[in-house]
Amino acid sequence: MGAIYLESGLEAVNKIAIDLLERNYDDISLDSLFRDYKTTLQELTQARFGITPEYNVIASRGPDHKKEFELAVVIEGKEYARASGKSKKIAQQEAAQMALELLKKEK
Repeated sequence: MGAIYLESGLEAVNKIAIDLLERNYDDISLDSLFRDYKTTLQELTQARFGITPEYNVIASRGPDHKKEFELAVVIEGKEYARASGKSKKIAQQEAAQMALELLKKEK
């Protein structure tokens, strides 16, 4: 891309990059690409409560190669949501999303 930019300019690189992305990804949603519920929840709870949320592992099930985790998101000692996922990160993101929805309703 750098060589193409130097030879042909930004417009040529832009066209090639967009073409490559469109050929390799059926649906590109900016909402899903940039949606980090954990970070958003942390920013909201710091602004509203002055603290960061805690993520507690409630349970882990299954064999090591196919483990599923259940986590709870806790803010000021109150459990806001629980979620399960194939990794702790996935479960945290889902729990954070649910907690965000609840906090938005509480406004």
